[in-house]
Amino acid sequence: MREAIARIIFEAASNETAARLRKGERPAWASAEAEGQLLEIAHALALRAPLSTTGPTAEEFSRAIEQGIEAMRLIQGVS
Repeated sequence: MREAIARIIFEAASNETAARLRKGERPAWASAEAEGQLLEIAHALALRAPLSTTGPTAEEFSRAIEQGIEAMRLIQGVS
C-alpha cells in the first residue's frame, strides 16, 4: 500500500512539474537528479502516513495521498 501511495504522490508531482515546464516555467530544481529526489521524498511521505496496522481504509489511503501531494507542493514551492 505504501508503495502505491508513494507512486501516486510521485506521479502527481511529476505531472505538475511537467505542466510548469511546458508553460516555460523551469523551476531551479527541475533536473534528472531532482526526479530521483522527488521519488525519494514520495517514499518518505508514504512511510510517514498514518495507516491502520490491519490495513488502510479507503479514507486513510486517500488522506495519505492528499497530504503527500500537498507536502510535495510545499517542498516544490507551488501554492
